[in-house]
Amino acid sequence: MTSRRSRRQTMAQPSASAVDANAANAFSGYLFAGAMALISVLIPWYFEFPLNFDVTDREFNPLVFVPVVFALIGLYSLLQAIRDTLRVRKFGATTLVAGTAKPGQIFEGVLRSSRDLTPDGDYTVLLRCIRTYRVGGPNPHATAADKPIYGGR
Repeated sequence: MTSRRSRRQTMAQPSASAVDANAANAFSGYLFAGAMALISVLIPWYFEFPLNFDVTDREFNPLVFVPVVFALIGLYSLLQAIRDTLRVRKFGATTLVAGTAKPGQIFEGVLRSSRDLTPDGDYTVLLRCIRTYRVGGPNPHATAADKPIYGGR
């Protein structure tokens, strides 16, 4: 029991300068949505597309739908940014403080939130691998030409 307690005490503490990923995602989502909206407005203005949506007319240009695609992408990004903003407002800055993960062993950590949570039931935590660092060992993507030749040649 003391080993479990000492293991929890030796976990790394989060740095004070840690950036909240959800807030950063929301901000970049707003920027991307604004850029897509700006592109969708500037394309018809710059290329002077006739806003003729009559498919049977001779003046109809199907490229008039390109700004619509940019506007839809911007709208989708805006909805995601709003969702991320609401998530930040509800949960605040959330960090995972954990030890090292080793294959075949139990992974333990503490999930810290800047807001008080009122749980309705059990939490489900989903861990995703964002970055993988390979240190030493064989390269699984190496070709035969990349592999060293052993056996005294």
